[in-house]
Amino acid sequence: MGEELSPEAILFNDRLNPRAVLHRMGFGDEAISEEGETLRLFCPIHKDQVRRSLILEKHRNRFVCQYKSCPAHSGGLLVELLALYWNVPVAEAIRQYTEESHPERQLVAQADRLIAESKLTEAAALLQEALRLAPRDEITRCKLAALYLEMGQRDRGFKEYLTAAEDFACKNQVDKTLSIYNILVMLSPQDLRVRRQMAYLFSRLGRHKEAAEHLKWVIDQLMERGEIEEAIKDSREVLQLCPNEPDVHMLLARLLSQTHRINEAVGEALQAAELALERGDRTTVETAVTFGLIYNPLHERLRELQALLHDSPLAAEPSTGESMAGEDEFGEWLESLQEEVEGGKVSGIRRQSPSPAAGTSTIRQEQWLLYCRNTLAKLDNEKLESMGRQLRAMFEDVEASFKAGTLSEWELNILKDFYASFCLAYDQVRKSKL
Repeated sequence: MGEELSPEAILFNDRLNPRAVLHRMGFGDEAISEEGETLRLFCPIHKDQVRRSLILEKHRNRFVCQYKSCPAHSGGLLVELLALYWNVPVAEAIRQYTEESHPERQLVAQADRLIAESKLTEAAALLQEALRLAPRDEITRCKLAALYLEMGQRDRGFKEYLTAAEDFACKNQVDKTLSIYNILVMLSPQDLRVRRQMAYLFSRLGRHKEAAEHLKWVIDQLMERGEIEEAIKDSREVLQLCPNEPDVHMLLARLLSQTHRINEAVGEALQAAELALERGDRTTVETAVTFGLIYNPLHERLRELQALLHDSPLAAEPSTGESMAGEDEFGEWLESLQEEVEGGKVSGIRRQSPSPAAGTSTIRQEQWLLYCRNTLAKLDNEKLESMGRQLRAMFEDVEASFKAGTLSEWELNILKDFYASFCLAYDQVRKSKL
């Protein structure tokens, strides 16, 4: 890795247990894949979230990343990976690994006391120092991010949450990762990096329909930039994680048709149609078949599917009454969410919350509402509808993260307040565009 190692460092490396080192780095057994004499994991150096590109040789205590652009690609000894991960020299990595003291924990405890006293600036300084001592502590980073959000420093909060989410994702803690990315989506719905990672995460969680929805956001933005090959690459990577999702195949089919790769486009459309047929999704079958026959009117299998659709027509569209019922249901849900945030009768989560999260101040609520309204007003109707479909799942994911211990009660209450403002803003913008 460019640093000449001492004989002591080499001896230390020889005595290391690879799994023990990974556990110390925060990787649980579920994040490590064992293949004979090698261990594979999502590379934490270049923040891989698609494939396990970091390889460790157990018998040699050596590592290498498969990605050429990654700083870990040149490989080295396991102790050097530890140093690279903690961003310190090898000697300091050895010291931190062997010492049992954790001064950052005392700083976090002090910060918690200051937060309870509403001394937010002083608490932020302590959390910043704690992260300097332990930069890979995602829990502390999330606490600092929530604090920045409470202080109105949204950009800094966004940055800290993004770093924590990427680290959680590399450790295959996808449920925790997802709750944070939901926050990032609310802070910046159009952020390309966040939407791309959401597509990967939902793919890994088996929530493939939602993966396709986030991929659509990515593709739209890349197309606006004229980066169609990058859009195709993203689509193929998502397909590696959810190969049986017809919506993703259709997204790829449309991209390929725009680059005049007609045979490939028709093949993707056919695959989308077959997969949709298996799950009884007749609307997608019709869309895929119609698309494929535009480019290849004589395609035998597509014509068979077209005949099948003709013999068994699609169900009628939902009536206006059903649509109105959905709006009433949304209104009731939004009202119950407001009650929970303001008084907290659901799950009793808000009882005895420390200040300043004991209640939403009028000024802060107005600031958040204005920010969310301005953010959502920039979206077209299609993207606004997409956000609406995501709202309930986002709320449930954040609550699940609290129950798993990733978020403290204080952090959850801040996020609930922001989430309520986001939902209110969504409802206002939605109604203004009717």
